[in-house]
Amino acid sequence: MDVMEAFRRSIQTWRTWVMEKLDPTKSHVIFRGYSPVHYRNGTWNRGGLCDADKEPETNYTKLEPEPLHNKYISDAIKNMEYGNRKVQFLNITYLTEFRKDGHPSCYREPGTPPDAPQDCSHWCLPGVPDTWNEFLYAQLLSMGYRTR
Repeated sequence: MDVMEAFRRSIQTWRTWVMEKLDPTKSHVIFRGYSPVHYRNGTWNRGGLCDADKEPETNYTKLEPEPLHNKYISDAIKNMEYGNRKVQFLNITYLTEFRKDGHPSCYREPGTPPDAPQDCSHWCLPGVPDTWNEFLYAQLLSMGYRTR
């Protein structure tokens, strides 16, 4: 099977597990969406680079379309929305598309070899994942969760 079919099946497996194992009166599920990668000229392990961009994207027409990953996630969540089940999709993809500059790539930890693969999927600069956390926090507050 191809990668997207495997991803779709994994999301369906996750959905089944949530439906069978979590008590809907005690659980609230928030699934974070797909984080886009910004490699150019190859993948992370095949010479791709993610340090070509120094500023956030400002041209909306250059943004990638919604990835199929998010459709699979969204469809699974829609199939879970019945009764008193609390499931939400925190879609960070579009927001993150604007921050193609937000990766340290070869500028990460001191001592990283110059030829180390650039990893813009996991090594975001402060700002990108911090913003995701702010959205999650705002979503929790909007649902009535409060700190003491």
